[in-house]
Amino acid sequence: MHLHQKLLAGGLLAIVLASASPVAATLQASVDRAEILPGETITLTLEQDDPTAVAEPDLRQLEGNFQILDVRRSQHVTIVNGDRSESRSWVVVLLPNDANVTRIPPIRAGRQTTAAIPIATMPPAPEEAGSRPALFVEAELEESEGFVGAELIYTVRVYDQGKMQSGTLRPPEVAGAEIETSGESSNRQVILDGQRYSLHEQRFRITPQESGTLQIAPAILEARMQPKPEENRRRSRGFFSDFFDRAGQSGPLRRVASNPVSLEVRARPDATEGWFLPAKVVQLHETWSAESGELSFGEALTRTVSLRVLGASSEQLPAFVIPGPAGARQYAEGTRNGTRPTEDGTISVREESVTIIPEGPGVLEFPAVEVKWFDVDAQEPRVARLEARTFQVLPAAGQTAAALPQVESPVAVPDNQNVAPRAATALAQPGWMVALGIVGLLAILVLVGLGVRHRRHQRLDRVRDKAPNPRLLAREVLRACRASNPQQARSALLQWAEVALPDPRPATLVALANRLGEDDLMAALRDLDRCLYGREPQPWSGSLLATAFRPLARRHARSRKKTRPAPLPSLYPSP
Repeated sequence: MHLHQKLLAGGLLAIVLASASPVAATLQASVDRAEILPGETITLTLEQDDPTAVAEPDLRQLEGNFQILDVRRSQHVTIVNGDRSESRSWVVVLLPNDANVTRIPPIRAGRQTTAAIPIATMPPAPEEAGSRPALFVEAELEESEGFVGAELIYTVRVYDQGKMQSGTLRPPEVAGAEIETSGESSNRQVILDGQRYSLHEQRFRITPQESGTLQIAPAILEARMQPKPEENRRRSRGFFSDFFDRAGQSGPLRRVASNPVSLEVRARPDATEGWFLPAKVVQLHETWSAESGELSFGEALTRTVSLRVLGASSEQLPAFVIPGPAGARQYAEGTRNGTRPTEDGTISVREESVTIIPEGPGVLEFPAVEVKWFDVDAQEPRVARLEARTFQVLPAAGQTAAALPQVESPVAVPDNQNVAPRAATALAQPGWMVALGIVGLLAILVLVGLGVRHRRHQRLDRVRDKAPNPRLLAREVLRACRASNPQQARSALLQWAEVALPDPRPATLVALANRLGEDDLMAALRDLDRCLYGREPQPWSGSLLATAFRPLARRHARSRKKTRPAPLPSLYPSP
């Protein structure tokens, strides 16, 4: 082979080897905005396309100039034409310490390093140098201190002197807490320093999940402003300018930030035991199908107990116990939950209904019902209570006193004492009338017993139909994961946990993750929680959660088969 042929073959071989070798992995950084307002947060995204890399980004370089409010980690898998690619990403929410921060420094992860990213803090608009600008935003927290799991009202107010065409309010980023809109926004006119403003007010519910100092970043208003008169004259010279003016796109776009707010969150007090229910007001209320306090033997009694709470979500309400009386059988009829946001906070209701079947005439004594809770205003434990109550069960219609079980009297009855007039009249009747009365009484008792039995079986069937099945709920979790629907996955997970896990049942995804304590499942649940409550919408894949949840569901199903509870006793057990 000639020399030039060897060189040509070597070059071709080098090209083939270069094309066959994998592309070097990269670590890239990007931000959601390069220009920020004073007190506004920045979202830094780090992306790594090397699936074999195990090193985490070193965020210590950021601590000098920024507060790290939140860190979210996710993994992405993409398959295109059979080619599989994997990547990892980290979303870091940063709050600059002051207006002199000019860049995000390089971030290192293993052997890879990102490039520095320049940022700029924009000064206030010149026309807003006075004491009251034409457009400004204020944020207020109802209390500067709170407790873990206790709801707080966070209010954002937008003041406008008519300079704003339209606006969108972006809620703040709150690390270590859940934030949700509370009710509809309100609008009214106010006067400040002799100037008239349109006040737009929106309330939010903030529920801390961790103790310590909670930093609430500013809320951001993105407003479309009214154009200046000279801009209107310039834009009104043609058809297309008029068209876009009518479409509401003529004015400039501005971002206005509110003031940041901090909150001191206390841990659960040591004096509380059992289920922790922090709230402002807790009430117990009950209704009976026989409010008079009397019912006939063979008649069913229905009792509904309602737990009403101000300042807590329905997921935080405990599954309280309704104790049954002696001398009767009690059957659960189901639970109903409801939530309604108000200006004072969330009003949540949990209703428990039971049916009571007396076993005979007499007195039914119902014990008191109690629910322990923690008063966040008075900062002390309290107990909501329904007092004990008694019901008198009378003999069924047509049933005589002689047919009832006799109770020995402590006082002897003389032989010459007159019998009751009703009993004397019955004894004076001819024999065939007495026999006919006995037959009629027996027929009535049989019909009443059959009717009661039929109604009880119908109620039992409804109870069995309503009883949640953990296996079906686990399937709902996996179905939501396959559909990559985060809202359905969260709802199905909490419903499964309410049935599958013993008290105290977790009310949030973070509490469920801490309760289970498995690393893979904790990571998947925290990723789902960030997807649902993060400031920016993030795509979510349910594959990681499904992989981590399946072994847990199988273990619970096997343990449930071994310790399956006995069914409810029959209303009419065989002798």
